[in-house]
Amino acid sequence: MKYLIILGLASLFFAGHPAVVQGQEVTASEVVDRETLKAFVEGAKDSLESASNFAEVSRLVEVFRSEGDWRAGSIYLVILTPEGLVQFHGADVTFEDKNVLDLEDARGVKVVQEMLAAATGGGGFVEYYWDDPSLEEDTDSPKLTYAVPVTIRGLEFVLTAGFYMDLSGVDAEPNIFEILEVTARDVKDRETLKAFVEGLRVLIPIIEEKGYPYLATVQGAIRTEGEDFKYDSIYIFVISTDGVVIFHGADPSLDGQNLIDLEDVNGLKIVQEIIATATKGGGFVEYYWDNPAVDGDEDTQSPKLTYAIPFNIFGQDFVVGAGIYLDSDTAVNDAGLVDVQVVGDGDVSGLTVEVSRSIAGRVPNYAWHNTTDEMGRAVVRVTADGQRSVNGMYQARVRSTDGATIARWFSIPLMPGSRVTYEIDLNGDVRFINPFAASLDQNHPNPFNPATTIRYSLGEAVNVRLAIYNVLGQEVRLLVQQFQSAGNYTVVWDGRDAAGLQVSTGMYVYRLQAGTDVVTRKMLLTK
Repeated sequence: MKYLIILGLASLFFAGHPAVVQGQEVTASEVVDRETLKAFVEGAKDSLESASNFAEVSRLVEVFRSEGDWRAGSIYLVILTPEGLVQFHGADVTFEDKNVLDLEDARGVKVVQEMLAAATGGGGFVEYYWDDPSLEEDTDSPKLTYAVPVTIRGLEFVLTAGFYMDLSGVDAEPNIFEILEVTARDVKDRETLKAFVEGLRVLIPIIEEKGYPYLATVQGAIRTEGEDFKYDSIYIFVISTDGVVIFHGADPSLDGQNLIDLEDVNGLKIVQEIIATATKGGGFVEYYWDNPAVDGDEDTQSPKLTYAIPFNIFGQDFVVGAGIYLDSDTAVNDAGLVDVQVVGDGDVSGLTVEVSRSIAGRVPNYAWHNTTDEMGRAVVRVTADGQRSVNGMYQARVRSTDGATIARWFSIPLMPGSRVTYEIDLNGDVRFINPFAASLDQNHPNPFNPATTIRYSLGEAVNVRLAIYNVLGQEVRLLVQQFQSAGNYTVVWDGRDAAGLQVSTGMYVYRLQAGTDVVTRKMLLTK
């Protein structure tokens, strides 16, 4: 089966333009006539045919989408299948997955069919008429596109830049496969996450039967919000075995990026773990990442669980997976936090804060680390290592950007849900702020309706007062007022005030006063 990548030029008139030397060095901004258009297309053909695998093709396509050598003004790339389906549109991703086989220009010419025929015949120019919105009174001026065949990894395509006809009125191809027993909207826990990802295996024979260009339809369906393949924070990703993002269901800008060294807040190399787990047959990987639905987790991040499997298609190995954010409250209870504040007259940003278990007679393995922000603050989340719980004594150090140790301290007591705070100056002096400080977690869920859970922990026995306030500072509801022992506590607020009436939609503040410690956080009630 043959497939076509069309490279066309918009706003290129047959009037005289100064000639530009042909060759692979011609960029989009240098295309001014037939010769430079053809040279530009041939250069793109060479680039595509030199790709040694689909990962390289993916990276190249992302370059095509960016402003620069391959895209300037109305000159950009468009990829079509032989059936006229837009597989890639360099200027407008919303035009992808639309069948434009019967699209007509201002004079009734079926331009796409003409381009496909020219490419199939070995390559050639196609003249068409269309209004360029950037030019005045150009309706009667002919435009020119050039289509040329190209072979990519054994499959035949063709490539055109600047085919700018308006496709907004063309309907996208319908989602023709509803094949998943467990969809993205069904994913709630480990079991449903695994079933969702394992169900993707049925796509392999479908795609291989229909051919590589069918991936355009598949990718469009996978990226559609609220459908079987993407729902809220549940989406699919595809990466190569060397860490290149082939497809990201939530953020197309990540396509083509190599994330092999991506780390979470604890120093876990996430992508490496996912690849290693998937290539063994599939499995779960737990790590921490910023959850956009949770306010205040930028430093500590939120627990996330990914399930990934190996995926061989067209003879190449990939990794396919999806992830789910876990209950952030559970994560806080299962982890200990080391909060560090670096102070001084010098640059306090970019310092490395490392925490490890104290193991007598051994070189410490600093398994958990983070870097300080511009204010010199870093929070390191210490989690269980699979053999022991968080409970125990730890040691830590702060290193400068050149690797020199600024400060080191020992015998840090941690337990699940606890938080210890240290202040360090640039001379290496360390001050233990408060080992018994109370901590207040972000409510979950947030936003919420009609109820939400608030968790907090106490490092010592103290008098506790937990109350809800509106944005005017008026107390709405008193949830806790009593003496409590050290430990972890959970309170549910049902969204009602002291009189039992449902409060209105909006932002609220919850304030924990535990002895001399006062901690506040915000929450959002929606309806």
